[in-house]
Amino acid sequence: MIANADGTGERQVAERHGNEFFYLGAFSALSWSPDGKTLASPVGNSHENYMSVATVSVASGEINFFTPQKWDTVKQVAWLTDGNNVLITAREQVSSSFKIWKLSYPAGEAQKVTNDLNSYPAISLTADSSLLATVQTETVANIGWRKSVITNTRRNSHPAGTSISRLPGLLMER
Repeated sequence: MIANADGTGERQVAERHGNEFFYLGAFSALSWSPDGKTLASPVGNSHENYMSVATVSVASGEINFFTPQKWDTVKQVAWLTDGNNVLITAREQVSSSFKIWKLSYPAGEAQKVTNDLNSYPAISLTADSSLLATVQTETVANIGWRKSVITNTRRNSHPAGTSISRLPGLLMER
C-alpha cells in the first residue's frame, strides 16, 4: 500500500499469493528507490523455504526478482543514493547471524559487506548514503562446567550485547 503523506490517495501497489509473501517482521523494512519510482522489499516463498529481494514498480505494480541469491531470512532493504545498489540485512541459514549485503541493481550480484561473528539485523543510511548506522548484536557463548556428575555444578553465563555502529564511507564507491 502507498498513500500521500497526509493519508489521502491510498492504493495497493502489489500483492503476492499462496506460498509467496512480502516479509513483515521484527526489524523488517522496504525502501524507496532514489527516484521514487520503485520499491525494494524482502520477499519469500514458504513452500520452497527461502527469502530474497524484489523490486516493485510503483506505477504498474510489476514485481521484479532482480537477484538469484536466496537466503534464510532477509529483514531490511535500503537503496543507496546512486540507485545502482541496494543494501540488505540477511542471514544465510537459521543458525547463522545477520550480515549486511550489497546487491547491484539491476544485475542483482550479491556481495557480503560484513563477515565477522556479529549480527547486523537493522540498517539505516544518511540521505546521501555516506554513513551507515546499524544495530550490531554480539552473542557470547554460554559455557557450562561440571566438576562431578552428582555435585558441584558451576555455570558461567555471559549475556548477549547490543550496540549501534557507525560505519563511515564503507559502502560508497567514489
